[in-house]
Amino acid sequence: MSIGSALQAGVSGLRSQGNRLATISDNIANSATVGYKRGDVQFSSLVTGSGASRGTYSAGGVTTNNRTEITREGVPISSTSPTDLAIGGDGFFVVNDDPTNSPGASFALTRAGAFAPDENGDLRNSAGLYLQGFALN
Repeated sequence: MSIGSALQAGVSGLRSQGNRLATISDNIANSATVGYKRGDVQFSSLVTGSGASRGTYSAGGVTTNNRTEITREGVPISSTSPTDLAIGGDGFFVVNDDPTNSPGASFALTRAGAFAPDENGDLRNSAGLYLQGFALN
């Protein structure tokens, strides 16, 4: 094993641990952020073949795979506002930047359900986007 491959194995370990600490920091910093999905890191060992000449060895290392748990539901938070909503199970709220649904309007999806009525009675979120829906009879 060369000194270069030994150092490279150590560097990959330090880099992977740094990535894990950064993910933990993100999770702590965003613990009170509405709609934030927890991140996780999986470690994978790097296995290398033998060197070009017989009897040599090259050190492996480690790498990380970052994952965001977007399919996991968040914890419902109690609210005193009658217009705050939550989705149980799969699905998203459809929001729009134009309450009239004109052809050039851009749509977005969100799981955050904090909406408040504006001066026209339309429900808007904190980003100013309008909640979309269908009228019920």
